[in-house]
Amino acid sequence: MDKSLAEPNSSIKYQTNIKHQDATTLIRFAFECGEKGFTCDEWEIKSGKPHQTASARVFDLASSRIILLTKDKRATRSKRKAGVYRIDPEIGSEKEAYSLFLKWTAAAPRSRSRSEAIVLSGIKNYIESYRSAPDADQIALDKLKKIILKEMG
Repeated sequence: MDKSLAEPNSSIKYQTNIKHQDATTLIRFAFECGEKGFTCDEWEIKSGKPHQTASARVFDLASSRIILLTKDKRATRSKRKAGVYRIDPEIGSEKEAYSLFLKWTAAAPRSRSRSEAIVLSGIKNYIESYRSAPDADQIALDKLKKIILKEMG
């Protein structure tokens, strides 16, 4: 066993291992929720993770298109409406989803530009989830999408 994975002070390998462990658990949870989907708040409760950690994993999987933000909303513990996520229906198994997650993390640059790419990817996913906007909004969304796609290469 690589001791660096067991040592909390060996930051990058250790954190990556924890990130992948959290992603695996979230993928399993997303499959368990099925068509009903889940909110980030529900994932926080299930995982026992603080909001910052839980929402980061949800964002990672949404950015990698493994889970998709739907138009549905559901009340959180604080009675606010939250977006509902579902596993991408084209993904057939937990194993396939985790394989896609590993490919996505391996392909992402390891610098500040990675953060920018993740944000752009998140915006792109958000825009694609609201394609049925009224015509005026659709034109603006299409222009923004072209800009984002150009920036993402």
